[in-house]
Amino acid sequence: MSVDNRFVVKTDNERILCFYYEKGNIIIREIGDKGGESKKIIAKGVRENYTVNLCKSGEIYLFCQTISGDIIHIRGRDESWSENVILKNNGKSSENIIFYCLENGGEMSLVYNIPTGGKSSYDIMKQSFDGKGSWSSPEKIDTVVGMNDFVFKVITIDFGYGIVFYQKSTGGSENNIGYREFNINSIGNYNSVYSTNYRIGAVSFLPMNSGVHFIFAVKNIFSSRIIYRRKDSGGMNDYIILGEAQQIESCELFYIKEKIYALWKTGMGIFYCVSEDNGKTFSKPVKFKGKVSPSLKKADYLDFSKNADKEFFAAGLYTNKNNPYDIEILSEFYDGFVNINKITPKKEAEPAEAAVNNTEKKAAGNEEYVSENIVERLKNQVYMLNSQIAFKDKQIEQLTASVQRKNEEIVMTDRSWREKYKRVVEESVKAKKMAMKEKTEEKAEETTLETVKETTKAELENHSHTE
Repeated sequence: MSVDNRFVVKTDNERILCFYYEKGNIIIREIGDKGGESKKIIAKGVRENYTVNLCKSGEIYLFCQTISGDIIHIRGRDESWSENVILKNNGKSSENIIFYCLENGGEMSLVYNIPTGGKSSYDIMKQSFDGKGSWSSPEKIDTVVGMNDFVFKVITIDFGYGIVFYQKSTGGSENNIGYREFNINSIGNYNSVYSTNYRIGAVSFLPMNSGVHFIFAVKNIFSSRIIYRRKDSGGMNDYIILGEAQQIESCELFYIKEKIYALWKTGMGIFYCVSEDNGKTFSKPVKFKGKVSPSLKKADYLDFSKNADKEFFAAGLYTNKNNPYDIEILSEFYDGFVNINKITPKKEAEPAEAAVNNTEKKAAGNEEYVSENIVERLKNQVYMLNSQIAFKDKQIEQLTASVQRKNEEIVMTDRSWREKYKRVVEESVKAKKMAMKEKTEEKAEETTLETVKETTKAELENHSHTE
């Protein structure tokens, strides 16, 4: 297991920091208007799997693993960083371990993986610190199945409360993706998001106050489908197929000004669609026309502001693979992120008459916009329903073909057993006939022998009398 992580953090003083791995070191770089303007190595001689976590105090926690297998806890704020070895590896070999932290003042929970011995299989464990010097015993959350470079992920909803997202096997060849909510003291039940016999190649999820939004790519026999699903107070909503491609490499979700943007990367470029009703319907997918690097890499996004219904919210971003501090695509949808450290100048007040005229124009324009928006939304609903019907029809075809194959297997199995039974009966009858034949021959031999004995005895007696 090897996970090349990247993290973009918006600090409590509005700075944007990028954490990335380079040549055995973990580097922190502040993102400015011209890209990365400062560079600081905060961990040397470590592996590429690490996590970054936000704390209530404003500190940033980072957990990483040395080449020899020791687990290091690094904590810092602004320019001051310190490290401490929390788990020493005394063995000759070591497994890659990922530590996530959930912190709430003095209390803290660590969520981490341990190998189970199976391929890409791990137990996810949780241990909590009560803030008074005592750690709880390790508590198993679940057994997970890794997906490419994704093993499991923890996203903090609020200090002391988060979601752990992962994939598990439900028996046979079926895989299931889902999550559990948890806090310092307890772990919630498993919530299934999607089950499939095919491979799940990419996933992303966005927890908000209004619910949890999911997007994932499912690779079937012929192509890959990008699927969206949402959980709210009413439960898990039905999934929506957003698009299809030969291969989908990654996917992401943004919340920008009351709209949800779903993006996915294919061999043909970046495609996206938009929802204006909190994920009930989406627009038709279109190709992103902006400038994109030849290779993109996802980065986790962390923000000290926990208001999920603010103007912008994300759990992940796209970055330039060769320049980790270069955030791509997002600025085309949200200019507030690029100019986050700038103060927008206030506009001069309009004359009262001009303001009235502008208000009337805006009202008229809004009426047209609302009318067009309703029509467009209805078109989108029809489009989504047709996509759902087409997908379900294909599922029915696949299930019908599967049932037919099973029936053929049953017929073949029945025929095989009949032939086997016939062979056994024939061999049994043949064996009985052979046994009867052998017994008849033995009896005939015995009769012949008795006849010979009688004849010989008679001849001997006759010879005796003659003398």
